[in-house]
Amino acid sequence: MKKHGMCIAALLALLAGPAAAESATAEPDRNPERRGIRLLKDDEIRKLSTPRAKPKTFNLDPRKSIFVTDVEILKLFTFDELMETLVKDSGSHALTKERLFQQWWDTANPKATFDLPFGGPNCDSGLLNTFPYTCPRNEGQQVMFNPFGPATPATYTAIALSNRFDLTTPPEKGGTDCGEYRIVFERNSGATDGKDRNLIIFEAVLPNPRPYAHSLKGCRPIQDFWEELSAPGLPLATRAKRLHEFYYHGIPKAGVKPVILAKHYGSATPNAEGQVRTNQFMPGTAPQIWMLRQFHIVNGAEGMKFQPVPVAANPPGSLFDETVSQPLGASFRSDFLSQVASLSNPNIDLISMETASKYNDGESEEAPPPTPAPMDYATAFANSPTFRAAIQGAIASGSGLTPDNIVARAQTQTCAGCHHISVNANLGGGLTWPATLPPTFTHEQLASPETGPDGPRYQISPALTNVFLPFRQHVIETFLQ
Repeated sequence: MKKHGMCIAALLALLAGPAAAESATAEPDRNPERRGIRLLKDDEIRKLSTPRAKPKTFNLDPRKSIFVTDVEILKLFTFDELMETLVKDSGSHALTKERLFQQWWDTANPKATFDLPFGGPNCDSGLLNTFPYTCPRNEGQQVMFNPFGPATPATYTAIALSNRFDLTTPPEKGGTDCGEYRIVFERNSGATDGKDRNLIIFEAVLPNPRPYAHSLKGCRPIQDFWEELSAPGLPLATRAKRLHEFYYHGIPKAGVKPVILAKHYGSATPNAEGQVRTNQFMPGTAPQIWMLRQFHIVNGAEGMKFQPVPVAANPPGSLFDETVSQPLGASFRSDFLSQVASLSNPNIDLISMETASKYNDGESEEAPPPTPAPMDYATAFANSPTFRAAIQGAIASGSGLTPDNIVARAQTQTCAGCHHISVNANLGGGLTWPATLPPTFTHEQLASPETGPDGPRYQISPALTNVFLPFRQHVIETFLQ
């Protein structure tokens, strides 16, 4: 359908109502998975780099230089050391890793349950960012267990390191960071019980040590470091040592800070803050539903704490439903039309969505249709004929996509969609969303390591292997070349 400016303007006015003026100036959140230089054209990425000092003589191995899951390497990355480093970074002599862990997971409890002197903020209100926030969650019971020391079901094991240079903020938007560098931990209970799992992903934004107006050459030493991990004949033990040095000491000669600093998980740079995200599914007295949440590490008057924050790029399904009395509904549906172009991209890796912070839910529930679940966009959208017409009017002429395709693509950008709801979904344009690991909830797992070229390594999803990693490799190689 062709775009007709007058018709779209009328639909926008109908959808927006009095909230439109406020939403027009809203600052969008940066999607933790779909932002940065990954959205640029190849020629634009090449211009951000510098020529090679010497010819490249080997291929980049994504399992060595982008997503590392070798068991022997991950043994060097302990939950104990990471939490101890954060505590040291707090500057407090009273804070311990045990207290910090208790405070973090007490955010899933009402105040009265444990009434910890250094607990919370508790979830008594049942709201976060004006949206429902499930309280209590079974994961809150972790305050009673010691997650440190020798391996037990309650301790955590590192299962992946991730180089997300593709998320680097382009110079025209500040260029103040070099992407995210992640560590994934899984609670050991998940190794033997698929119904007792908790995954934690520390997603540090690493500041650019030397930002320039028109290039990212300050980030070049970081990607040179990761590329060298693919050098033929480099022993596994050497790779492990180098990665540990990078995460905990940085690259001092290039001015690169350590990855693991508290400020890198919530206040790293103005354009990209960093975060800690969780994928939760533990048994208990409360209903057991897969849930994803997001936290910032803050160090304020009350000391260092894990602060629950809205999950970026995760608006709840209620905002897609015209029949729901939702104060933000009309302005969201108006603002959403600006996302139709990016959601229409014919490349599955370039589909993206950004939503203003006020629209983001406090949690992303993976319960699938036909519940209907809070994150089930398709069921909500079925009640919205006016919104459907507006989306149809915003779809480019000749694209062949339908409003249902656009909403299905928006679902993929949410945590719940990417991990479960969107798996194998038809997105239109010949695209199908790729699969996670059985039972379709995670992209990596502690259970059942596979045999890799250098020994056992933790499994990763078909989505990573076949879709996401090849694209990230292309972005990095384009920059390096």
